[in-house]
Amino acid sequence: MSVIKYKNIYFSQESNSVKAQFMKYFYFNMKNRDLERISRFTAKRGALHFTRDKAEGKFSFILEKGFDNMRTIYHKPATYIHMNSGIPLIGSNEFGIVDRGTNFIELKPITLCNLKCVFCSVDQDRRIRDFVVEADYLIQELIGVVKAKKNAVGIHIGGQGEPTMYSDLLRLVRHLGKMRKVNSISLNTNGILLDKRRIDALVRRGLTHFHISLNAFTQGKADELAGCRYPLKKVKRLCEYISKKSRLVIVPVWVPSMNDQDIEKIITFSKKIKADIGIQNYFSYKFGKKPVNALPMKVFLQRLRQLEEKHNVELMKVSEELKIIEDTALDKPFRKGQIIEAEIKGDARLPNTKIGVSQDRVITVTNCRKKGKVKAKIVRDKDNIFTGIAV
Repeated sequence: MSVIKYKNIYFSQESNSVKAQFMKYFYFNMKNRDLERISRFTAKRGALHFTRDKAEGKFSFILEKGFDNMRTIYHKPATYIHMNSGIPLIGSNEFGIVDRGTNFIELKPITLCNLKCVFCSVDQDRRIRDFVVEADYLIQELIGVVKAKKNAVGIHIGGQGEPTMYSDLLRLVRHLGKMRKVNSISLNTNGILLDKRRIDALVRRGLTHFHISLNAFTQGKADELAGCRYPLKKVKRLCEYISKKSRLVIVPVWVPSMNDQDIEKIITFSKKIKADIGIQNYFSYKFGKKPVNALPMKVFLQRLRQLEEKHNVELMKVSEELKIIEDTALDKPFRKGQIIEAEIKGDARLPNTKIGVSQDRVITVTNCRKKGKVKAKIVRDKDNIFTGIAV
């Protein structure tokens, strides 16, 4: 008999297939008839039990095929990026590691989100695919990036999704906390999936800053901005709890004409619980949602200065708190305007856009429906994030 069990996969029997639930929010199905070609089997307590000895070899082929057809709990196709995927973790703005030539490194482990914010810069409805990255792969590649830095490093966990939906978050933070040059670990979250026990666990493992995106202070406005029911009272209570356990930065997005009245209430609340606050300006992005016209930065900063004076508080201190300074930048293998050859590894998040790979970098290739190797003209190279147009 062979018992097959994995830490991040839970197997359960359905009518004609076995469902594999992966990292809590992803799943794929394996047909009973394919599994029965190995031997008779049962699925119980999250594991697969085969009557045949040494079933792992043949099962690995079925498992690989299953991952190729993985979907999210929202039924959107998803890609698992791991050490053997052939996909680097540097070069994409969607997942992996982003180094902007400072001592502050961004980690993007997951693109999945549990909200539908009406002002979202990403607009999940337009994204045809989600990504999730193996924790060990992130840690392995991050070690090299941290080693290249001259100064102590801050790590920020965020990205295009909600990082608390990343089931290996605690493990990731624990490994980051053990890195000698890492002096701060911050998390950007809407707070919904946190609770006191998880907050305590994150702090014990080394998380130093919680950035909570509390964008409204009245229930109706919170629901409107979130695009769904938002547990406002819960998030307020958690903010109060976090402020006693760790450094808390409340980071609302000021969406003009939508949450003008709530911004001042959030400032008052932040002062009351002794949390820092960093108000963000709403920006209109090409592939994001556009509920209103964005405020010119000059006008936004002027309004912030007025609120700072009125409430006697600093509203733009996030970067100062995290001590972000220039540092060694990663080598840039491509330059804007260069035509390169890339190997297509699969779909990116937007339609007709692919994940290309060349010289240990990811290139997001637009206007592309091809497989195999393609030529692309680099149209973005800033911060080692590469976009190319297929030519």
